[in-house]
Amino acid sequence: MVDPLRDESADIAREAGVLVSFDLNYRAALWSADDAGEVFRSLIAQADIVFAGDDEAAIAVGPSEDSLELARRVAPRGPARPSSSAGPRAVPL
Repeated sequence: MVDPLRDESADIAREAGVLVSFDLNYRAALWSADDAGEVFRSLIAQADIVFAGDDEAAIAVGPSEDSLELARRVAPRGPARPSSSAGPRAVPL
């Protein structure tokens, strides 16, 4: 699901020296997990900082019971700073 405007927005922000952040926020009523995963992976690649709960991260990078493992799987996809937003289990990497 390519969105040229979304991609261009990230490029413009970066060129202006602005950090790009993405907070994965999945709503099953709005789209399928497969469609969301595709978009999540695209946005992760464009972001400097990514926030994700375990459930949302799993949609993008596959399931795991370990928040740190999910953050480790997100990291090589592009963001300089992945982070789990799992409340008290939050894991900055």
